[in-house]
Amino acid sequence: MDSISHNSVVLLGQQGTAPRVQQRVFVRGITHSDGLGEAAAAENSLQKGMDELQLAMLDKSIGSTASSHLFLHVLTPFESSPEALIDGFKETMSTLISKYATRLLKLRVDEIEIRAHCNLANGERQAVRLVASSMGGQWLKTDGYIEYLDPVTGSTQYYCSVGESEACFLEPYPVSSTLSLKRAVARRIGTTYCYDFLGLMEKGLVQEWQSAISDGRFSSMPADVVVAEEFLLNGDNQLEKGSRVVGTNTVGMVGWHTTLKTPEYPEGRPLVIVAHENAGSRCCRSHGLLAGDGDAAAARRAEQCGHHGRGRPAGHLHGDRKRRVGSPRPVRQNGREQPQPRPRRRAQTRPRRDARGCRVGLDGDRHAL
Repeated sequence: MDSISHNSVVLLGQQGTAPRVQQRVFVRGITHSDGLGEAAAAENSLQKGMDELQLAMLDKSIGSTASSHLFLHVLTPFESSPEALIDGFKETMSTLISKYATRLLKLRVDEIEIRAHCNLANGERQAVRLVASSMGGQWLKTDGYIEYLDPVTGSTQYYCSVGESEACFLEPYPVSSTLSLKRAVARRIGTTYCYDFLGLMEKGLVQEWQSAISDGRFSSMPADVVVAEEFLLNGDNQLEKGSRVVGTNTVGMVGWHTTLKTPEYPEGRPLVIVAHENAGSRCCRSHGLLAGDGDAAAARRAEQCGHHGRGRPAGHLHGDRKRRVGSPRPVRQNGREQPQPRPRRRAQTRPRRDARGCRVGLDGDRHAL
């Protein structure tokens, strides 16, 4: 496909047959710049990639549910360790994702990938893969991996994560999966996949903390600004907290018990979120999730709040504009706008006309049209 820069190439991959064709737009580029460690240079590179993607989206062959993948290969090595490079990438990319969240959602970006190199202290060069991906469930979650190459062919053998729980894997770019299919269904009706809202909330909180740090209210941002535990139905149709692979749910209603660390509540404040998936999962057990969620919230309220009568707040996410969500009576009474009387419009009479089409006034004068 057409591209803006001579250092970029735009590709379209698709899988399946009509009408269930899954598409993904790949924007791949290279750069010789050695200043991508700075926030301004990284922001400029991200903007160039989004410009390429925006031009490609104008092509009529790309459907409204196609996902996007941005890839950049940095040829100039970094003078830092892989761990320091990954930590800097996470901090910078979280800021950029928060800043350009609206545009990234509009362009349906599911993955941002950067391939870089580090000069080690022993003189060797280590390849590093920096990724912000939504394929694991959370929207554009940042991570970094050490890349190991074949010494003869130079092709990638596997990637290994950095940290205590080191795991190695090698996977191609999947065009279609259960998670991508559900995201496509949500995009087809003009909404966001329900599991992606947790990532959006985290990016918004990161931006709030950065504003608070720049204002001097805080010196650092706490770890894990969003902690979420999903409500799962067991065999007895009762709720229990846990986790599972995103996209494997068979119930159309999903819920989480979250703890949000905001500048107003640095220790964290609880929030129960119930969302409608809008991605094809339908089951009569959805009512069990809502009923169980109410019982769990009531039990938790009685356990923690005692006689104060104050429970934890709850939110309901739904992408269907026709669905009406009920609210408590005090909220309706205090938040309802008072109806304003509509001004009465004066009745307008049509002017009289004679046989020749001339308008006849009240005084009998005729005015030609």
